[in-house]
Amino acid sequence: MLKKEQENIKIPCIKRQEKHGSL
Repeated sequence: MLKKEQENIKIPCIKRQEKHGSL
């Protein structure tokens, strides 16, 4: 259950980086 929560937090983090183009 904790893993799913961490994945939910990682998803927005990656989307934010993609928007910033810092990937």
